[in-house]
Amino acid sequence: MNQPIPLKLDSPGQGSPVELGVPRQICRLSQVAAVLIVAVTLPQAMGVVASWQAYGRLDTLHVGPLQTRFVSSADGLALVATLSVVLMVAATVSLLMWVWRARCNAELIAPSHHFRFSRGFAVGAWLVPIANIWWSRAVLDEIWSASRPSSGDETDRRGPLILGWWLCVLAYTVLRVVSPFAYDRVTIIRHDPTGGVQGLDEARQAFLTVSLLNSLSLALMVLGTLLLAAAILRISRWQTDLTSDRQNASQIEIPSSKSV
Repeated sequence: MNQPIPLKLDSPGQGSPVELGVPRQICRLSQVAAVLIVAVTLPQAMGVVASWQAYGRLDTLHVGPLQTRFVSSADGLALVATLSVVLMVAATVSLLMWVWRARCNAELIAPSHHFRFSRGFAVGAWLVPIANIWWSRAVLDEIWSASRPSSGDETDRRGPLILGWWLCVLAYTVLRVVSPFAYDRVTIIRHDPTGGVQGLDEARQAFLTVSLLNSLSLALMVLGTLLLAAAILRISRWQTDLTSDRQNASQIEIPSSKSV
């Protein structure tokens, strides 16, 4: 009688074959992670809109003879900050879950591939401040390289989507570090005894600077999240296709030596 024979592959450095498992489906998880990653930009967009609106209302600000108004570039953004934290936590959790499963699948799909980092490090690297900027790209490059269908061209082992996302992260990080030194977050507006308003020009310049910097940060964030989401979806699609091929191949029945 016929018996199904599991697929086996010689493990590097070992003389005996090892049985390959079947990679797990991650298509739905990748879609959730991609949506949450892009959604992280929504609070940032709300902050940019609020910043431009505040800039437009400066000319209508009324300050009486006995009034002093402290105008802050962070006014009214508490709700935006809370929403940003919630979405960031959700996106981070879903991304780390995807990284873990995709990394496990990559080992099954390409058992002969040399991985520099372990599974645990592939996930934990994202949580290390500052260093995660470099390690996260290296982790994704490894998953991309191991999951990419073989095309005969071994020169392009790094994902262009991942490179684009990483450059956006670098630019965004530099901008966020430099931007606090480019403006004063609080401007004092006083009534001028001559009938004018003191500090209005300074407030207008500060809010304009804030709005421009926030708009540039938003553009980098949107582009970066879209590139990261596209990379996740592409890797997941590759792994899904290879998983389907693996499952189909595992169902092939080969006559055994005891067949009648």
